[in-house]
Amino acid sequence: MVLAFFSDFWEAKKAAERVMMSCVTFTGGEVWQTDDATKYGAPKGMKGFFYMGLDGIEGEVKAEREYISRIVEELGGVLSEDIDPHSFMEKYTEQWCGARVETRFEDVLTTYVPTARIRDFYDRLWDGIMKKHGITPIPGEKLSMDVGRYRMVGGRFFTRAGDDGWRRYQAALREVAELAIELGGSISSCHGVGLEHRENIKLEYTEVAQAVIRDIKRILDPYNLMNPGKKIDLEQSTMLESPSCIDDVSDKEEQQ
Repeated sequence: MVLAFFSDFWEAKKAAERVMMSCVTFTGGEVWQTDDATKYGAPKGMKGFFYMGLDGIEGEVKAEREYISRIVEELGGVLSEDIDPHSFMEKYTEQWCGARVETRFEDVLTTYVPTARIRDFYDRLWDGIMKKHGITPIPGEKLSMDVGRYRMVGGRFFTRAGDDGWRRYQAALREVAELAIELGGSISSCHGVGLEHRENIKLEYTEVAQAVIRDIKRILDPYNLMNPGKKIDLEQSTMLESPSCIDDVSDKEEQQ
């Protein structure tokens, strides 16, 4: 693991992009900005994080780590000395995932946006869409980018309770999807489409593409048993009638 600090998200992003354009083989990483990184051993005034995982034989990993370290230093970053990068990543992952279980009215965006449009995306996301709907970012989770084959960007945020909060949340999701498509990106990445973006998928795919997806669904899942209602909205009249043995199993599961 390599863990480094920068003045802000945008400077850390430069280091990540340099590595992504190199021949270094890495397992993944992330860039983000927090309000105060000094508690993690960062020099005063630095708010940007950049970490990256490496995997391979000892000599290979050592050479790649030295190469990344030079990039960090050339771009004004500082390598972590007080915290073990492995322990940091494990703790970060636990807190990022675990906090979502404990926190109510919270969600996260996972959109794809071309690298050249990321700043435009964030400016319009937080200063426009979210602000209009009264949705606020979670401290330290406003700016982030997954470091990998693609540039997944997003942010975690609080939503309002009640029916009005739900309506605002739904309206904001639609506008974020429209923004991502406008900038040449995709509405969702590793979190998929599911129920959340089922209507928004029409923004990204043509009618022909959607028809092909439905045809594949009918061939692979003729009884509509796999995640019915998610991603694509199928007319039940176009699906085969479930065999009686499947209905019996479903009835017993419902009774239990």
